Amino acid sequence: MAKETRQKILDAAARLITRDGAPSLTLDGIAREAGMSKGGLLYHFENKEALLSALLDLAVTVLKGTLAETGEPGARARTAFDAAVKETSSGGEALAGVTAALSSQPALLSALREAAKALQKRAERDGIDPAVSTLVRLAADGLRYGALLGYAPVDKAMMRELCSVVDAITTGD
Repeated sequence: MAKETRQKILDAAARLITRDGAPSLTLDGIAREAGMSKGGLLYHFENKEALLSALLDLAVTVLKGTLAETGEPGARARTAFDAAVKETSSGGEALAGVTAALSSQPALLSALREAAKALQKRAERDGIDPAVSTLVRLAADGLRYGALLGYAPVDKAMMRELCSVVDAITTGD
């Protein structure tokens, strides 16, 4: 039950950030969004920094999930891009904690920076031109942050075209 409540709080925080922006992230606001008292929230997260840390852990988990091991050239780049497409199609909540941390607790970003470095190193060893796999990784980052920040949204038809282009340049087709 405690694990479910913690997840409910994290989901509420991600929704709040995604909908209203990082400055809206207050303990009172999160408690309201989660449908609980501030005291109930504080039972699960002792302070805002602990909650942000948990959101960043979630973002790191999502990012590490794109580091699939495979021997097929270009598969890592495609997996990372596909994860970004899936994430942005669902609202980009997994990286909402990153936005909040950037605005209020930049010191918490070290785990995310390390995961991103690992992703870049794997991109460079993906069996295709390292510049191509890096370009795909950067496109994935652009999709995530563009969706999260609401700038230059990409419609579904364009997203399908982008996926086709990524497939073509990472498979050599």
